[in-house]
Amino acid sequence: MVGLTEVLAHQGGWDELLLVATPIVIFVVLLRIANARAAHLEGPSGEGDHGAAEPGPQPGDDQIDLRSDPGGAPSGDRH
Repeated sequence: MVGLTEVLAHQGGWDELLLVATPIVIFVVLLRIANARAAHLEGPSGEGDHGAAEPGPQPGDDQIDLRSDPGGAPSGDRH
């Protein structure tokens, strides 16, 4: 009768192949599951479940743009 130690002893490399291939296969399966869930959440229109994005402020609105220009000064604080 062959024991577990004899089976897991060096048998031409198949056991080492399993030690490398098993984590790779698990990673691929988990990645496919995650991609399928993401595609399901995105929906057929490609917009996702968040709906349409609200438009941001338009030029001429009465809002101050606080983004910095390349000079470092906020664009709403020009003197």
